Amino acid sequence: MNKKLTLSIDEKLIKFVHEIAKKSNQSISKIVSLYLETLKNKHSDDLNLSPKLKSLYGMFENSPLPDKSKMREMFHDKSNN
Repeated sequence: MNKKLTLSIDEKLIKFVHEIAKKSNQSISKIVSLYLETLKNKHSDDLNLSPKLKSLYGMFENSPLPDKSKMREMFHDKSNN
């Protein structure tokens, strides 16, 4: 369920976000919502992941996913260290 939120923001920042919204064809609400989702995901440590899973988290963030056999090998190497 969506609810309204009132923000107090610097005028220059408002002008900037209006330009970004226009260029990206998105509403300011959508931009703010996506940003807040990103923050939420970055702070997902509250999920109480096991130490082994935490060590593997984000392993492929900056690279394409390898094939299945390579992933198994990487998982095995990472979990044995």
